[in-house]
This record gives sequence, structure tokens and C-alpha cells, in this order.
Amino acid sequence: MTLCILHGCTPYHYDVSQAFFQAPIPEDEQYYIKFPKEYTHSEGYIGAKMLYALYGHRTSGRLWSETAHKFMSDNFPTLKRSTYDKCLYIGNVNGKLMMVLIYVDDFVVGCADELTKAYFHERIMNTFTATYFGVINQFLQLKIDVTTEVTRDL
Repeated sequence: MTLCILHGCTPYHYDVSQAFFQAPIPEDEQYYIKFPKEYTHSEGYIGAKMLYALYGHRTSGRLWSETAHKFMSDNFPTLKRSTYDKCLYIGNVNGKLMMVLIYVDDFVVGCADELTKAYFHERIMNTFTATYFGVINQFLQLKIDVTTEVTRDL
């Protein structure tokens, strides 16, 4: 977020609701769940094939990460994934600087102009079930005060 603010970008916060449930399982991977003993399926089935990742499943984190990366690659091909932090994407969109940090199901988006932010907003809201929190003021239980005033406290 500091990098974002230093480059004149305003950071915005999005939370993808139930992110793992929005990560499809590829056809070449098959996982099944067994129904609880208390549940009786009308046709006698004892389990089901998973179509989407579930919280707690060993592959859910990877599947969601791949889904988020595909979203970024498909919608923002000019943003490059950082080689140092695979959750950070940086580049230009419509000639304006943009940064996106993905932390599990949270997207922190830094944009230099309103048009770029509006484009990101439209893409993420049409792709995922997400909540928009506006200019970031809290993240990972840290209070954030976005200001244009630069201060040095040593």
C-alpha cells in the first residue's frame, strides 16, 4: 500500500465472498465428498463429485490462486505478476499506473485515475461475488489513513 500511495495511486479494497466456492475444479482433477451419515439422498447416493473448491480441502488454496490469476491475466494483460511476490500485479492500464495486491480473498487495487478504477470495479463485480469497501481504511486488522501529506517520523 505504501508503494501504491508513493506512486500517486489511491488504494481501494474489495473482498471476494466465499472465494474458494468461486474456484472451479478443472476437468482433469476429480474430488469427491462423502455425505454425512445423517443425510439420505433421494436416489441413494453416498457422495458427490466436487465442481468447486471447498474450504478445508487440500487443493482449495491453489485452485483459488489459479482462478484469481486467470482473472488478472484475462482482464488486465498489461499488468505483470511480480517475480518477488506472486500476489502483486503492476503495470499500466489505459496509460495509467495500476497495482493489484491479492491477499487470499482480498483485492487491494491502486489506481492513478477514476476511469481505471471504474474498469476494474466493473470487471471484478461481473466476475465474482464481491464486496466493495471503497478507499481502504483497514486491512488485516491494521487501521490505514490514506493521506497525500508526506511525513517523516524517525
